[in-house]
Amino acid sequence: MDRLAIERGLEFLARRSVSSGAVDCKYPVAVTGLAGLAFLGGGNRHCPSQRYFEVLDGHRRYLLGRQSARNGYIREGESDDKGDSRMHGHCFAVLFLTQLYGELSASLPEQKKVALAIRRGVDCILKAQSNRGGWTYYPRNPQNDDEASVTITALQALRAADDSGFRVPKIYIDAAIDYVKKCQNQQGAFRYSIERNDPRSSFALTAAAVATLNAAGVYRDSPELDQGFKHLKDRFAASGWRPERAVEDPQFFSYAAFYASQAFYQRGGEDWMKWYRAIRQRLLDKQAADGSWDDDYGPELGTAMAVLVLEIPIQYLPIFER
Repeated sequence: MDRLAIERGLEFLARRSVSSGAVDCKYPVAVTGLAGLAFLGGGNRHCPSQRYFEVLDGHRRYLLGRQSARNGYIREGESDDKGDSRMHGHCFAVLFLTQLYGELSASLPEQKKVALAIRRGVDCILKAQSNRGGWTYYPRNPQNDDEASVTITALQALRAADDSGFRVPKIYIDAAIDYVKKCQNQQGAFRYSIERNDPRSSFALTAAAVATLNAAGVYRDSPELDQGFKHLKDRFAASGWRPERAVEDPQFFSYAAFYASQAFYQRGGEDWMKWYRAIRQRLLDKQAADGSWDDDYGPELGTAMAVLVLEIPIQYLPIFER
């Protein structure tokens, strides 16, 4: 049943992909990156004999075509402050390209183009890091602003790039890890921003922080990681083991489910099994007749993230490996 749900979701995303190669939605850079990950996560290869080759290659072409020649920023608009995906989208795009890179033959010109795009995309991320180790919504950051949800996407993209052979100096990753840890409050949850002194925390941000610390190589000997996971587990238990109740704001359900599933999978054991049984059933119950999942940010984003959640146990994507 999971494979059928995944396939129906991918069919929806394929239908929403247009001639430019983008997924047609309000956030084309971010969602095209996430959709590309979903196609790869379903076992689809960048090979002309594969069913979704044209869609997958279209995503590659679109994202490379939206990269600024000036600073490597991948965005929808003609300037850095235009477009709705912002740095979240740039980082999702770089993350997708790192996972696609290994699919491309070294003899193909496409691999060299993707390699150059990743290198330039990584350099853009590094230059945007604040002096506290975080990131904000745009690649220029003269105010040294920071925001945890952007920082999490940037850190995951950097770690994926480094794992794919694109060296990222350790000092940048260490600073980002330190930033994420400093966002944690006494209850184990993670807050929105250090620079803005914003005390708000949430299940979604905590899930993203825990998943990203895992992805960055911070494992179970970390008190921050253990306390963060305990916060997630306690909220999940208090919700009656219902993911939709554990997430305080339904607006961020897809985001929370995407990262919480990674966090619980990395923890493994009965914690993972209890979470996955619940989130799997919720997703299967809520899939629409056209294969999509609804979301406040559009069914395209909701579908890409739902498919990625269902694909985690399949383990095709290196970023989901334990």
